[in-house]
Amino acid sequence: MIPTLYLLQAPFALLFGLTIGAFGLVPFGAILSILGVSIILFLGNIWIGLRVLLVLIIIDQIIENILPPRLLGKLTGLNPIIILFSVMVGATLGDFVGLITAVPIAATTKSLLTHWNQSKTEALEKMFSQSS
Repeated sequence: MIPTLYLLQAPFALLFGLTIGAFGLVPFGAILSILGVSIILFLGNIWIGLRVLLVLIIIDQIIENILPPRLLGKLTGLNPIIILFSVMVGATLGDFVGLITAVPIAATTKSLLTHWNQSKTEALEKMFSQSS
C-alpha cells in the first residue's frame, strides 16, 4: 500500500502504509485502517482522501478475494471457484475449524476421487482388453 499512497501523493504515505499493513494482520483490520487513514486525509484534502479511499479499497479487494484462491488453486490443483465454495461451506458448517480445514478436505477429496476414477477406468480397460 505504501507505493500506492506515494503515487496518490498522500502525506505521510510511509506511516499510513505501515499502519494499514500492520492492521491487515487482524481480521477486518485492513479495511478499518483504510477507512481511518481516508478520514484523516479527508480532513486535510477531500479529494486526496476520496482517491485514497477508492483506490485502496479496490486494491484490498483484489488482494483479499482474487489472489488467495488463485495461489491456493495452483498449490492444490483445485479450481479457485471450488476453493471459494469449499471455504464458504466449511465456514458455514464448522465455523473457524471448518474454515481452516475446508481447502485441505477439498484437495483430499479431489485426490481420492481422481485415484478412484483412474483405477475404475484401468479396470474397465483391462476387462475389455481380455474379452477381445
